[in-house]
Amino acid sequence: MERLVDSTVPSLSELMPDVVPWNNSCLSNCSGHGECSNGVCICEIQFEGSECRRTNASYFVGLASVFLTLALVCLVQLVVCCLAEWQRMKAPSLIHACRVTTQKLLYFLVFLASSLRGAYFTSPTAFADGWSSSLMSAYYPLLLSGSSLIVCFWAEVFHLRDIR
Repeated sequence: MERLVDSTVPSLSELMPDVVPWNNSCLSNCSGHGECSNGVCICEIQFEGSECRRTNASYFVGLASVFLTLALVCLVQLVVCCLAEWQRMKAPSLIHACRVTTQKLLYFLVFLASSLRGAYFTSPTAFADGWSSSLMSAYYPLLLSGSSLIVCFWAEVFHLRDIR
C-alpha cells in the first residue's frame, strides 16, 4: 500500500514547478532571455530580474548616451567645418561653404550612424520589431561606407601625390 501511494502521488515540485524554487529549474525558463544555473537565472545583458523579464535600463541608457553624445560631437564638428570654410571665403556663399568634402561626409556619416544607434538604444521596446531591426541593420552599412571613404582618402593622399 505504501508503495502504491509513492508512485501515484506527485511531489510538490512536480505539482507547482513555477512556485517551488528548490527544484533546480528556473521560473518561466528565464523568459527566454537567460540561462538557468542551479535554479538561478543568469540573464542576458539587456535583461534583469529573477526571471529576466525587465529590461536593463542602465545598459540602454549608457549605450544611448554614448552614441547620442558621439552624434552631437559630429554634428558640432560638421557645423564648425562649414563655418570655417564660410569665413575663409572672400565672397561667402552657403552652398559653397556646405559643399561635400571628405571630412564633411565622414562627419555626416558618423552623425547619421550614431543617431540611428542612439535611437535604437533610447527606447528598444517602443519600436515595432521591424523598426528596431532596421535601426540596428542601418548602422553597419553607414559604418562600412565611412570606413571605405577613409581608406580611399588615405590611398589618394599617400599614394597618388604626384597626380594633380
